[in-house]
Amino acid sequence: MMEPKREPDLRRRLLPWAIGFAVVVMSITILAILAAEPGPEPEGPLAAGTTDPPSSVAVRPVPTIGFATDDPAPDFDVDAFDGSVFRLSDHQADDGRPILLNLWASWCFPCREEMPALDVVAANHPEVLFIGVAVEDDPAEAEKFAAEIGVSYLLAIDESGEVSGKYPALGLPATFLISPEGRVIAKLFGGASEASFEEFLGFLDT
Repeated sequence: MMEPKREPDLRRRLLPWAIGFAVVVMSITILAILAAEPGPEPEGPLAAGTTDPPSSVAVRPVPTIGFATDDPAPDFDVDAFDGSVFRLSDHQADDGRPILLNLWASWCFPCREEMPALDVVAANHPEVLFIGVAVEDDPAEAEKFAAEIGVSYLLAIDESGEVSGKYPALGLPATFLISPEGRVIAKLFGGASEASFEEFLGFLDT
């Protein structure tokens, strides 16, 4: 009479699982030890645990407000609300200062919020020409808005659509920084504070 087959021993059945689990645990432990090991000590002027660069090394912070570009600045002319006509090429030939071009509209609430801050920054930076141009706006409403907001920098209107066509924006307000050489070196889309505009002007130094 044949004896019935015996069930495999429980320990023999669990042995492969135990080995696999141990291998996984060991792998994780080794990886954790390697990740925790400190890297090589820095050499040169930043050695000895310091994070400050030596005084002989010039470090210029890169602005985080807006983004850098290197596009040609298309020429344009607009009628200012003070009765003058502003033409970019004439300014570059006669004045030569960099330009902060701010696009706004009377119906744009963020424009109304940021323009007083921009006015303060303009007063602090006479080495830069600030000009605000109303785009996609009704001339009468834009002029009324300009009188109401009362900023000291030059305000004008783009009745022909020339500026908005040559300086496309991802909504309003939009700000473009133009170098004396006639390059758009930085762009900023959306409302900004006084501190943000100050940082944005840092693109002139990069």
